[in-house]
Amino acid sequence: MDMEATQNLARVAAYLNPARFDALHSLMKTWKKEVLKELNFRNEAANVDRAHANLVGTEPVLVRGHLGVLARCTLLNAGCAW
Repeated sequence: MDMEATQNLARVAAYLNPARFDALHSLMKTWKKEVLKELNFRNEAANVDRAHANLVGTEPVLVRGHLGVLARCTLLNAGCAW
């Protein structure tokens, strides 16, 4: 996995030159943790459900779609009027 290889390289670099690469190693550990959460589809589904619950009853908004076309969309709903 590329993520593992990148983290391992950062760990080795931090070991060989801590003053220069400790922050990079710390960043890579945090990045890996966050990426794994983003790739957890159950976690993402729960986030969508929470966002949906927070937006129920809100007004539709205008959004710019493909080719710059404006659409009136209800958030988290596929119902857009082009």
